[in-house]
Amino acid sequence: MLSSESEVLLRNQQYFENGRWLIVNATDSEIFSYFPKSVVGLHQLYDGYLNIHSQARGFHHFGPILSSDNSFDGAIIYWPKSKQHGVMLCHYVSTLLENEGHLLIVGDNKGGVKSAAKALNKIGLSMNKIDSARHCTLIGTLVEDSDAIAHDKFDISKYVNTYSVKTDSHELSLETLPGGFSSDALDPGSALLLSTLDDLFNNNSAKKPLPPAKVLDFACGNGAIGLSIAASQAHTHVTLSDINALALTCAKSNVSRNNIDNNRVDIVTSNGLDEVTGQFDLIVSNPPFHSGTKTDYSITERFLIDAKKQLRPNGKLQIVANRFLKYPDQLEQVFGNFRVVAQTTKFNVYQSIHS
Repeated sequence: MLSSESEVLLRNQQYFENGRWLIVNATDSEIFSYFPKSVVGLHQLYDGYLNIHSQARGFHHFGPILSSDNSFDGAIIYWPKSKQHGVMLCHYVSTLLENEGHLLIVGDNKGGVKSAAKALNKIGLSMNKIDSARHCTLIGTLVEDSDAIAHDKFDISKYVNTYSVKTDSHELSLETLPGGFSSDALDPGSALLLSTLDDLFNNNSAKKPLPPAKVLDFACGNGAIGLSIAASQAHTHVTLSDINALALTCAKSNVSRNNIDNNRVDIVTSNGLDEVTGQFDLIVSNPPFHSGTKTDYSITERFLIDAKKQLRPNGKLQIVANRFLKYPDQLEQVFGNFRVVAQTTKFNVYQSIHS
């Protein structure tokens, strides 16, 4: 089924009837059927890649950027929620286009596409409005060899941001990229969750259970939470999982950046917990609760059910969430127990035990 963004594209099909095209972060698989067989899809979110690549025409790649040199007559970018992510994508794609290659951008009006032209003008791309319908907008331009952006060799490291995360026992230096969660600084929710974790590893009494040895950081982003555990708890083995190729690229870099033994860290691309194997003593997460721009409780429900299956007996789930979200009801339904271990005016940290 075509998304609203793709329906707007099809109103302007004359732009992409010929040539070799690249489509970045498409929201549906059907749009590929309207392109020549040489069409290429780049998917930076693993769930989107899984939903599209097996049934759509063309060649499909999951990753932060394409793995080899490519050139295209035109490209379409489905505008992301992060403006800087969109700018980075346009910079990258512009360097792949043949002379006078079409660069088209389509997006939901609520997702910020209306301000895309102003942002892209700052990097030398003059976008023109082509169409607007179904609460979506399509803009575009021709990228010529004479344009500075086309000759500016793309280096993803130029878009890397760094910040520090400090706890009582250590300090980490973390890389982020636009399009990943908390790309500017550690978000307040994750910071609150991080402040509660030391108590889980303190074992000052023989009557206490052994501290967690196997830890999963679900929806890890750049690895701030999981790598903080790995850095401070030498006995742990930490698994980081996420669907975002940009976040996982940063997480991998942050392992070596902070001199953490990579034999104690696994980085897994996974849609939910589908590709995560093994049993864990502790699962931590600042879990996502959005599908596009809408709150989606089904993401949380699925995660909690699957998390319980992968917790060892007496294993603990510790998550942070906005206080307005209906996590208590879901935790009670799945685990039969929960407690609030920390809170602010905006966030709660919940703990449930797999009894």
